[in-house]
Amino acid sequence: MHQLTVTQIAQGLRDKQFSSVEITKHFLARINQLDSTYKSYITVTEEQALRQAAEADQRIANGEHGTLLGVPIAQKDIFCTLGVKTTCGSKMLDNFIAPYDATAVTNLNNAGAVIDWKTSKVKNLSYFPSNQQRWQVQVYGYLLSKNGYEVKTVNLVAIARDGNEKDVKVHTEPYDEAIALEAFAWLESVKASTVLPEPEKDASFCKDYCQYYDATEQMGCGGLKKERIVLSEVVIEDEEVDKHALHYLQLDAQIKQLEKERDSFKASLEGATGVTKSGIEISWSTVKGRETV
Repeated sequence: MHQLTVTQIAQGLRDKQFSSVEITKHFLARINQLDSTYKSYITVTEEQALRQAAEADQRIANGEHGTLLGVPIAQKDIFCTLGVKTTCGSKMLDNFIAPYDATAVTNLNNAGAVIDWKTSKVKNLSYFPSNQQRWQVQVYGYLLSKNGYEVKTVNLVAIARDGNEKDVKVHTEPYDEAIALEAFAWLESVKASTVLPEPEKDASFCKDYCQYYDATEQMGCGGLKKERIVLSEVVIEDEEVDKHALHYLQLDAQIKQLEKERDSFKASLEGATGVTKSGIEISWSTVKGRETV
């Protein structure tokens, strides 16, 4: 069962090849069996998952059909889920229990919506969404519509890896089959081309993230090649540069030491709120697990 696609699972539920409870139990058993090795899950909501699966089976039995109705889903730990620990992979939020469902979590249950998530950096959010990203999510909508689902809108969510909860951008547009067909046409033109497309990323990135990466460049793309410089072979004669480099290292070491001292003093102020005898105002607060003084 774990080798089925989401579309195949949804079709199997509609055709009553298996129930939502059965396939949910299957995935929970896989998690219990393998996660001690892979450590992919921070929190497993087994009781909640089985309860939701039973509810989904009842809704399906009543003739209801939804895009993801009854399909087991793993939420990424950056999205608040009511009553469930949400840590964002950070020790600072290790004890944070979400008091509400994030819009993203709620939207996953809305029929007719297709959602795709993208991670980015704050500086790149101004370019979101790219044409390729719009193509991708419209193709998702196209595939669902051709499998009998009604798709009304497609949505893209960009989350800045180096930002906070304010650095999230949401793009929504109507599902448009013409845009998906445009993407397929582009793909066909690439396949038919006798000239390999120019690589877009450095080889160090491609080898870890691109399924078409081929170091030999005989069967795939080798990525961009950066000129490698052996630093020991390049001597900088400028004494001013030498002086600035040394000063930089000294300042960097001092900053790291000051940060350690600052964090130590911050820890000593935990819970303190008021005015000291010398007139310094202190306000300690904890918002959604984040401590500020």
